[in-house]
Amino acid sequence: MLKYLSSIFPLSVKIHRMQIPLVDDLKAQKNTIGRFLIKSSVFLVILFLSDQIAGGFLRMGLDRYFGLDVPARILCVGHSHSVLGIDKIALEKELHTPVSKYARQGADASDRLAMIRHYLAVHPNSVRIIVYDVNAHAFTGKGLSANSYRLFYPFMDIPVIREYVKKHSASPGEYWLRNYLKLPRFSEVTLSLSIRGWLRKWTNLKYTQIDIEKTKKQLRQGEFRKISFDPGPLKFFEETIRFVRSHNIHLVLAYIPTIDLVNEAEPEKYQEVIRIFEEYASKDSGITFLNYNSEFSHRHELFYDTIHLNANGQKLFTKYLAENLKRIDGAVSYIE
Repeated sequence: MLKYLSSIFPLSVKIHRMQIPLVDDLKAQKNTIGRFLIKSSVFLVILFLSDQIAGGFLRMGLDRYFGLDVPARILCVGHSHSVLGIDKIALEKELHTPVSKYARQGADASDRLAMIRHYLAVHPNSVRIIVYDVNAHAFTGKGLSANSYRLFYPFMDIPVIREYVKKHSASPGEYWLRNYLKLPRFSEVTLSLSIRGWLRKWTNLKYTQIDIEKTKKQLRQGEFRKISFDPGPLKFFEETIRFVRSHNIHLVLAYIPTIDLVNEAEPEKYQEVIRIFEEYASKDSGITFLNYNSEFSHRHELFYDTIHLNANGQKLFTKYLAENLKRIDGAVSYIE
């Protein structure tokens, strides 16, 4: 046993002797290490503050683009059909009231419900009418962006949005990084929208017209999005109706025009979707369904593609929408 201990003891002494120069060296460089730690801390603080300031600036641009910066009486909610179909500035001029257009590419029924909750959380008492864009694919689950929730990243400071993003995030790391830092919340899309918000640019830049012959060929080959009736979108749509009406807000289901060639591709399914919207409106006086296809769908020169209006189409459609909203707003004001 003694022999064993004596064999270990010299080794421990050797290790101890090796540690002494290291400790002495650290003591000698104490001031240098201290300065390094201070500089590192200052750098991290500056980095964090820069992130907060730059992220806040970009967020303000997005708020302005989506109309989240002002309390509006009329709120337009939807996806690209609303982005390209509704002229926010012209609508405000026609109605003489603030209008917010909270619309984004690929927003499905779940996203839109979150958008409405978001807006009402920021401006709880201003909205009297919500214009919710609908179409033949309102209950079709496939075909929109699967990652559209990422467009909500910049608004994660709002509790309702923070929970929505957390629920849909692919991993905890994806969520927690953006929960504390602001700049990683922005993508190329949201960055460009923020810039447009600061510049107050909501213009539809689609000035070209649809190629009808090419479209007919694609339809003959079956190259178009098929209509379906999936339980997920229907559930969120009905939940949206209940939420909006519980706030005593009038809901306008606006079918922003799509070209007749597509509407006639699956006529039975198309008519069934129309029947569903009409049924919702017939059961509740606080819901109005406006179908603009009869006035627009055959006017091919007003379309950029099969489902989106070009700049001329937007201008004309907004005038029609404004006239309808004047009557609805008058009725809502009378009830109030």
